[in-house]
Amino acid sequence: MVDHDGAFKVLLTAFFREFLELFAPALAAQLVDDDFTFLTTESFADLVDTRRRNADLVVETRLRAGNATILVHLEHQAQDDPVLARRMFRYFSRFHDRYDVPIYPIALCSYASPRTAVPAQYAVAVAPLAVLQFQFQVVQLARVSRHDQPGGGRANGTHGRGTAGSLAREGGVFAAGDWYATA
Repeated sequence: MVDHDGAFKVLLTAFFREFLELFAPALAAQLVDDDFTFLTTESFADLVDTRRRNADLVVETRLRAGNATILVHLEHQAQDDPVLARRMFRYFSRFHDRYDVPIYPIALCSYASPRTAVPAQYAVAVAPLAVLQFQFQVVQLARVSRHDQPGGGRANGTHGRGTAGSLAREGGVFAAGDWYATA
């Protein structure tokens, strides 16, 4: 069996800047050039899902403005996973607890089918209160057209979320387009 996660991890580590420039150009433009520290990923288990899970790539980097440290969490998904959004939130919350810095989460889906859009959020509501609204960027390779232009347009394989806007700190919130991580 082919280790898709391992192969993608090697490629993404070698071409991390290029990946960001292609699929998250607004974020890439705000980062200090080639100041990437690839952190050792941790293994997580919980009471609901007792299988151990390892985050694929966690990268520490800095923003040009203010020299603030952030993490970029890049999770590769080789097959459809109906609980991907929940898992992305769990990783986010554990990284946020441990590192206490803003985190930019990205799910990279490399499977060919289904081609339906992967949910880019995890939400919890207790009527009528929206208790949690966690969003992350999804790069779904099966939905990227050969006509997409590197660094712009639809190249992220989604409907443009996470590619527009700048990364700025406003009132304790880091915003990249419509992505937010509390500080």
